[in-house]
Amino acid sequence: MDVTTYANATVLCRRLAGRLSDGVLEAVRVYYFVGEGELADASLLLGLAMEDVQITPAERDLIRAVVADPRAAEFEDLRVVDEPDVPVYDFGQVGPPAAPDPARADDVLAVEAGRHRVISLHRAWRSSRDDPGTGTWVYVAVVGGSADELGVHSALSSRLGVAVRVAWPIEVVTAVGEPGSYQHRALAGAVRVS
Repeated sequence: MDVTTYANATVLCRRLAGRLSDGVLEAVRVYYFVGEGELADASLLLGLAMEDVQITPAERDLIRAVVADPRAAEFEDLRVVDEPDVPVYDFGQVGPPAAPDPARADDVLAVEAGRHRVISLHRAWRSSRDDPGTGTWVYVAVVGGSADELGVHSALSSRLGVAVRVAWPIEVVTAVGEPGSYQHRALAGAVRVS
C-alpha cells in the first residue's frame, strides 16, 4: 500500500467511527496497519453492507481510492446518500454504576501511550441516545501531526486487549487540524487520563 492510500485509509477509518461497529472498524484499522489490504477491504465492504451503514458520495469515492479493486461488486451493496443517518451518542466523564471500572485500562494505556509519543489520552463513557442502557468506555489519544494514527491505534488497542482483556474503542486524532465530529464529541465529554 502506498503512502497516499494509507493516508486515505486513515481518514476513512476516522470518518466511519461511530457508524461502523466498533469490532469491524477495529479489524479494518488493524488490517490496514499490518498491510493486509485484502482482509481490510473485505471487512470494510462487508461490514458497511451487512450493517447497512449509510455513506456519502465523497466517502464512497474515498473507499474506491483505498480498496484494491475499486470496481468490486460489493460497491453495489453500499447505501450512498447525500445526508447519512448518523447514530447519536452521549459522551460523559463517568459511566453508570454498573459500568466496568476503567482504572486498570487507564494505567495500562497511559504507559503504552508514553511509548508512542501520545500528547494526551482521554476516556469517556459512550451511550446511545436510542438505547441509553447500553454503553462502553471510549479512549481518545491525541498525537502529533506526523504520527501514524493507525499504528498508534493498533499499539494501544492490542495492549488493552492483552493486558486488560477488554476491547474498548480507541480513537487516535492529531493535535493538528480538527478531529472528526465523532472524535470531537468524545473528546469534549472525556476526562484526561494522561
